[in-house]
Amino acid sequence: LKAVDIIFPPINFILHLTLIFLATLFICLLCVNTVMFKVKR
Repeated sequence: LKAVDIIFPPINFILHLTLIFLATLFICLLCVNTVMFKVKR
């Protein structure tokens, strides 16, 4: 049980950070694409 407690929380933490990072990156790309599209037109 101790090994599981030690191993799994960091994995969950890393997964959450990765999901947050990907979501933020996706939103940034959408914003950039929108701005570039408006600039081109």
